[in-house]
Amino acid sequence: MNQKDEYKESLNQTLNLFKQGNSMPEIAYKRKLAFSTIENHLRKLLEEKKIELTELLNKDKIKAIEEAADNCDSLKEIKEKLPDKISYGEIKYVLTVLGRLKQKKNTAIGKAINVYMGNYCSRKCFNHHDIIGECSQKFDALRKSMSTVDISFKEFNDMMKNAEIKICKLDYDDRIRYVSWKRLEYLMDKNTDFWDLDG
Repeated sequence: MNQKDEYKESLNQTLNLFKQGNSMPEIAYKRKLAFSTIENHLRKLLEEKKIELTELLNKDKIKAIEEAADNCDSLKEIKEKLPDKISYGEIKYVLTVLGRLKQKKNTAIGKAINVYMGNYCSRKCFNHHDIIGECSQKFDALRKSMSTVDISFKEFNDMMKNAEIKICKLDYDDRIRYVSWKRLEYLMDKNTDFWDLDG
């Protein structure tokens, strides 16, 4: 099976779980994949018209995002017009259907950032879309400023842990801690994340 076939099969697995009534975080947990990967799958499924936008978002939320997106060119501008409870991922769903989502070229730094966000940000701060959104904007700026830098994920991860790249707001102990899927399940069951824990 080549990469294209593997991706198609992965997409179908996400679709099947979604049609069974699983939410994006639940699909990510069951498939042991990053939240960002499942969000990308759902956007692809929207493009292919295998799912409907109304299956992801209620009509009020769709209308609010559409109105906020009117005469706005950037995700940040749109997000600033909306309540914190509406995530960047939800905005991207609507923009996908509107045909307005701009896909970025994935450079070495871009790949490192995507892996980091999927394995660290999405697992540690899944309950705080506002924090993830704020960090996403900083990562976007970093991606642009370091677009020509050839960097491995390990190098990038070390720089994040040592605060050579100052984006993560968590303290050192929480920043370097790896969140396993078992730990993530525990946090999701408690509906809490690292920002809500009492030490």
